[in-house]
Formats: sequence, structure tokens, C-alpha cells
Amino acid sequence: MSFWGGLGKALLNIGTGGISGAIGAGLGGLSQGQAQNRGNKFEGQLALQNLLMQRDQQGFQNSLMREQEGRTGTSDAWRKLLSAQHMLNPAQMPSLSPYALPQRQASDAERTGADALTQQVLARLQGGNPIPSFQQSPMTVDPKLLDPGIFERIAGYASPALSLYGARRG
Repeated sequence: MSFWGGLGKALLNIGTGGISGAIGAGLGGLSQGQAQNRGNKFEGQLALQNLLMQRDQQGFQNSLMREQEGRTGTSDAWRKLLSAQHMLNPAQMPSLSPYALPQRQASDAERTGADALTQQVLARLQGGNPIPSFQQSPMTVDPKLLDPGIFERIAGYASPALSLYGARRG
């Protein structure tokens, strides 16, 4: 029952139970409204908890993707390191044929690029996974939402007492 419902009930009780009966009915309506508000707050808290659980599930999926990316990135970095080192230190190829061309030497730009790639790849391999790990958030329901407030308690107790008093007087 809302505030207006409690007010309507109070106005009806003026004629039957007097002023104290009307006050009692009004307080009862207010108490009932407070209880409904508490229920709505609890439903909101449950919806929030559901959203947090979905967020945590998405976070877990993200952590799995992070680990996969870490393994893939490490393998890729290792291959690039081998390639850069092969460019800097080519293996000598035996000349099996008198018509074989001599091995091409790397240019200065290729050597500089291979050195830079080697530094980047070593930093990646020694630094570990660059994606931060997943942190789970706590999920709790606020217990204060379940407890009635002081006004709700007083109105809940005073409502029947004043209604009874008004009925006896009238």
C-alpha cells in the first residue's frame, strides 16, 4: 500500500474510528509502503548481483583469452627472435655447384631492424604476459536492505494500537 492508499484509509477511518483510528490507519499505510520499498531495494540488489556475476564470468573468459594470447605471443616472439638472429648471423652455405651464387649479405638497414626486433622480442619474452590478470570482485547483498527502519518499526507497532484505541473510543 502506498502513501496515498494509507491516506485514503486514514480518511475513511476518521468517520468510524476517530482521529486516533485515522492516525493508526495512516501509520499502517506508511509502514506498508516502507516494507514495499525495502522489497524493491532487495530486488534491485539481486539484479545488481546478477550483473556482477555476468561481469565476473566475462572477466574469467577474458583471463582465458589472456592466457591464450600469452602463449601465442610467446611463440610468435620466439620465431621472430630466431628470424632476426638468422638475419644477423647467417649460416655459411657450402658451394656445391660451380654455378651457385654467393650468399647475399644483409644491408645496414636490415641489420639495424633485426637488432631493434631482437631487443623488442627479448623484452617481451623476459617481461611475461603484458595483459594484466583478472581480478574477481566481491559480491554481497547489503544486509541493511533487509532490516526495517526505525520509522517503519514504530509505525508498524503504533498502527494497530491506535486503530484499536480509535475503535474502542468510537
